[in-house]
Amino acid sequence: MIVKVRKMKKEQQPLLYCNLCGAILNRMDLKNRLAISRDVGRGSSYNGSHITMRMCCSCFDRLVEGCEVPPVEEVSPCRRG
Repeated sequence: MIVKVRKMKKEQQPLLYCNLCGAILNRMDLKNRLAISRDVGRGSSYNGSHITMRMCCSCFDRLVEGCEVPPVEEVSPCRRG
């Protein structure tokens, strides 16, 4: 049996939104795949749930910059000045 798979036209593809600000994710956001996808365990009011939280680049930057303890472990060589 031969099955033909058609590519979805751009306008048929579902839009993805930033869970934090609600903006439609653009090409750069989608390329960076800025998301948290986890099964939530004890200690959270979401215990037993699975979450997928997508973020735009701006919200990701705000999230990282808002941390009391910086989560950045090392800087990429291309970012060093």
